Amino acid sequence: MKQSRTGKHDKAKDLENYENRIDKLKTEVNTIKQKNQEIEFEIKEANHNIQFLKEKAQNLEINEEEFELKELSEKDIEALGNKQKELESSLKKLGSVDLTVLDEYEEVEKEYQENLKNKEDIMKSINSLKQSIKNLDEEAQRQFNTFFNNLNKEFSYFISKLFPNGYGELRLIGEGKEFEKGIQISVKKSGMNFQKLSLFSGGEKALIAIAFLFSLMNLNPSPFYILDEIDAPLDDLNAAKISDLILENSKKSQFLIITHNKIVMEIAELFYGITMREGTTYIVPVDFKELER
Repeated sequence: MKQSRTGKHDKAKDLENYENRIDKLKTEVNTIKQKNQEIEFEIKEANHNIQFLKEKAQNLEINEEEFELKELSEKDIEALGNKQKELESSLKKLGSVDLTVLDEYEEVEKEYQENLKNKEDIMKSINSLKQSIKNLDEEAQRQFNTFFNNLNKEFSYFISKLFPNGYGELRLIGEGKEFEKGIQISVKKSGMNFQKLSLFSGGEKALIAIAFLFSLMNLNPSPFYILDEIDAPLDDLNAAKISDLILENSKKSQFLIITHNKIVMEIAELFYGITMREGTTYIVPVDFKELER
C-alpha cells in the first residue's frame, strides 16, 4: 500500500511539472506573438517613413536611384544625435510658432506673383515703346537725309545764281543723330576759298540768307509769303537778281513784299503806297495791270 501511494504521488508530481511546462511554453508563445506584432508594427511604420521620405525626395527633385543606404558607425550616430540636439535647441529659441504666418505668406506670395506679372507687362510695354522710338528715329533719319541732300542741291544752285561762279554747301556739325546736329553754311565766291560768314559783307550775308530761303521754298512751297525789306542791304544789281527769283517763284506762290527799292517795286502787279498827310496815314493802291490797259 505504501508503494502504491508513492507511485500515485510521483505521477501527480510529474503531471504538475508537465502542466507547468505547458504554461511556460504558452507564455513564451504569447511573448513571441507579441514581439512578432511589435516587429510587424515597426515594419509598417518603417515602410510608412520610407514612403514619406520618397515623396519628400520627389518634392526636392531627388531621384530614387540616388538613395544610398549605409550603416552608420557609433561616431556618426553620436554626431547625428548632437546635430539633432542643436536643431531642437534652435527650435526652442525660435519660440512659439505663429500659425497665421502661412496665410500671410500665401497673401504675400500672391501679391508678389501679381507684381511680377505687372512688371513683365511693363517691360513688354517699355520694349515695345523702345522699338517704336527706334522705328521713328530710323524713319526721321531717312526723311531728314533725303530732305537735307535735296536742300543742299537747291542751296548750291541758288548760290551759283546769286554769286557768279560761286559755290555753297550745307554741312552737319556736332554730335548725336543726324537730325539733331547743327547746320553750318559754307560759301565761297569765285576764285576764293571757303570763308566764315562773319567775313562777308552785309549785302553778301543777305544774299546767302535769301539763297537758303528760296531753297526751302522750292522743296516745300507755301501758297503765300511775306518778305519784309529783304533787299535793304542790296545794291541795284543784286536787287535785280532777287526780283528775278521772286518772279520765277510767283508762278506757284503769292508774295507780299515790303520794300523801298524801285527795282523790286517794278515786278509788282499790285502796288500799295503808304503816305501820311496831316498826321494821318493813307494807303494808295495802284494796279499796274489796269494802268497797262
